Amino acid sequence: DGYRVDVKDFNRYRRESSKVVSYLVKEFELRKNADQMKRASTAKTGDLNMNRLYSYQFTEDIFKKITVMPQGQSHGLVMFLDWSGSMINHIANTTKQLLNLALFCKKVNIPFEVYAFIDGTRHEYMYRQQRVSGDMCMAEFGLINLLSNRMSAKDFTFCASALMKMSGVGLSNAWHARTPSFMPMSGTPLNEAVIAAMEIVPEFQKKNRLQIVNTVFLTDGEGSCTHNVIDDTGYVRYVPFSHMVIRDPKTRHEEVFDRNSQFYARQTDCLIKLLKVRTNSHVIGFFVGGAKDITNRVAYFFPEYNKLQPSEREPFREKLKNDFRKNSSLVVTATGFDDYYLLRSSGLDTDDNTELEFSERATTRGMASAFSKYAGNKIASRVVLNRFIELIS
Repeated sequence: DGYRVDVKDFNRYRRESSKVVSYLVKEFELRKNADQMKRASTAKTGDLNMNRLYSYQFTEDIFKKITVMPQGQSHGLVMFLDWSGSMINHIANTTKQLLNLALFCKKVNIPFEVYAFIDGTRHEYMYRQQRVSGDMCMAEFGLINLLSNRMSAKDFTFCASALMKMSGVGLSNAWHARTPSFMPMSGTPLNEAVIAAMEIVPEFQKKNRLQIVNTVFLTDGEGSCTHNVIDDTGYVRYVPFSHMVIRDPKTRHEEVFDRNSQFYARQTDCLIKLLKVRTNSHVIGFFVGGAKDITNRVAYFFPEYNKLQPSEREPFREKLKNDFRKNSSLVVTATGFDDYYLLRSSGLDTDDNTELEFSERATTRGMASAFSKYAGNKIASRVVLNRFIELIS
């Protein structure tokens, strides 16, 4: 393909991001130790405590005791990255989050896999569905394993360097980034990726002997609504419907998709719920975009908006927009995910090179305000990373 990758850029980025990775490791250790202390129990050893023998007639508490520290649960991470054309303005900062998270996982020895889902690639990279009568028919799509704990140090460096180049990290305009022919940025096969995760996540959990897997989807849009099924002859047939019952043949769990809801993303919610039952994993969604993307979808993200009077809707929109700009994120509860976050893409930059500066004439109040804003920006830029630390500690 004639696509060349220079590992120098990633090696430099790895050095520059060492502060962020060290911060994650520190937060992880602090949270893990605090949780273990909270769950610690006291047990009798069976050995007599000679200093308490005098009280044997009126108490049974004459044995030596030890504090039992419970072992932490083993966690793993599987991430699915939206590699669609609309992500081009967000992909650089999103990639920085992914790289920092992967470097952290390598540092503390947590198994991880990162996949990109795309709707067009080479034949050998396509994820194809086995056609079974009565099944939903999913479009063919590409699923490319970008990063993994299984990679050697050399392979990880090369793949991370390639991801940086394809994402335009370090470029003033992501449109200047060049991707290889097998990584076109076009559609958003999100629903297809969720269904593929139903096979990928259990296999990942079994192979690594993990107790808990955290499954993450990073996207900036919705997948296409599927209304095709496979008939008895193996052909695809369009089925007009108002309600669709989606059933997992393995778990027998089912969800009902109401096409009249006007939000095709509700079909994704149904599939996410089926994924949670199938895999018993914690499923997290991150919607990456700007204030305009959020306000255009306010009725889907915040159903309470639809219950407001017309005169109340615009103030509701403006408040959401202001909160989003201020905090760089919003929390949504009306989806099938365990946790769903709206992230401002410009707030995802995790660079730690920005210095805190004060003017010569700054007052005490001005310096305090500047520091508060500086610290707040640092926390907001790590929202994906911080959330994962909370889950695995």
